[in-house]
Amino acid sequence: QAAVPKPLGTAAENMKAPASGAWAFRGAFAAVVLTSIHVPGACAEMGAESAMRNVEPLVHTSLAASEALLLSEAQAWHEAERSQLQEIDLCIESGAVGPWKSKPQPEDAARHNLCSAGGKQLPELYLIGEPKSATTSLAFDLMSVGIGTLGIDFRTKNPMHRTKHCSKELHFFDVALDNSRQPSQEKARWLEMLPRCGKKRQVLADFTPNYLASVPAPDHFLLRGAMQRREVNVPATLRDWYGDQGQNITFISLLRDPLARLHSVWHGCGMSRRSHFDNFQDAIAALVTAAENSGKSDTLLYSISYVNHLKVWLEHFSAKQFVVVPFGLYTHGEKDSVCRELSSRMKYDIDCDSKGHEPSHRFDSGPQTLEQESTPEFRARFDDFTRADVQELASVLREAHDKGAHLAGYDGGDVETWLRTHW
Repeated sequence: QAAVPKPLGTAAENMKAPASGAWAFRGAFAAVVLTSIHVPGACAEMGAESAMRNVEPLVHTSLAASEALLLSEAQAWHEAERSQLQEIDLCIESGAVGPWKSKPQPEDAARHNLCSAGGKQLPELYLIGEPKSATTSLAFDLMSVGIGTLGIDFRTKNPMHRTKHCSKELHFFDVALDNSRQPSQEKARWLEMLPRCGKKRQVLADFTPNYLASVPAPDHFLLRGAMQRREVNVPATLRDWYGDQGQNITFISLLRDPLARLHSVWHGCGMSRRSHFDNFQDAIAALVTAAENSGKSDTLLYSISYVNHLKVWLEHFSAKQFVVVPFGLYTHGEKDSVCRELSSRMKYDIDCDSKGHEPSHRFDSGPQTLEQESTPEFRARFDDFTRADVQELASVLREAHDKGAHLAGYDGGDVETWLRTHW
């Protein structure tokens, strides 16, 4: 925000600084997570593990200088990779073992394939969010019944090279998309790599969970790193590129209790090893205090402001195209009902009777539970801090439900109660 960037200083110094204005908040945030980087993914809120090692020498430099360096590296990466796209065959994860089973598709089911005018198969299922909310689990469960992906990941150094497993997250619209070029050129790049529509029923999916938050943020959020690209608006791009065929897309989002999700990020993304704070509660309390005092919220808090993500998506697509699943309902509840809903919407037959088998993929939240790493008083304070956001989210979801959105496990009544009960 200034011509001469302000040094970060120690955690204690940052917390003693006057808590007003953008720099006061940036100092507090830097004390929590050191810095952010340009690599998106499940840990985009605070930086990916591998890239963090490259950032450590920059810890005591200005945040602005760190970000400038990282963004220049990202630009160099885009330049090197831009010309390497080619048509890719559908990637089917035959080795995945999930709770459901595949079924033969009717002979005439290929008519349901979503195809472009040029005969390319378009993704018709987008698992758009949120990271650290069982999105990997659901993705692999769907891949195990024949749902295909392109099998590549644009976060890697060689995105066109497949590993022995199908990558679930494409990251085209939040990483590879170059907004400095003509939209028609970028759409042509995307279409070029899509497979040809076949004569059998096949669903192509993009399981990139960062798309939900890849929308313009309100002004009171100070974003950095991967989320700093304010020009990114994934739903607007999809609407423009799909045209009338966009009404045939199914969007699914898993939502998790905000504090529990931050706890998963703290441990699952290596944040606990790189923060100036010794524990999860102190780190998040510093973010909340800075936000309350400055009126500005940073990337981590934006990542849990689900209502600000979902509202943008609903501006571009019909509510009836959305399936919203609370985290706990999928991991410990009615996952089979989610499978049946998706099977019906996509006109893709799946044996959704799990016979009690759990989802295929699980992550450890950390050595201790959220309850062990936070006090009841802190959890109550955080609940108060996010209360207005959650209430607005419940209102938006209720309106979306009335317009045709599917809220998994919801059978009427208060939407906020349903949400808090199951996520």
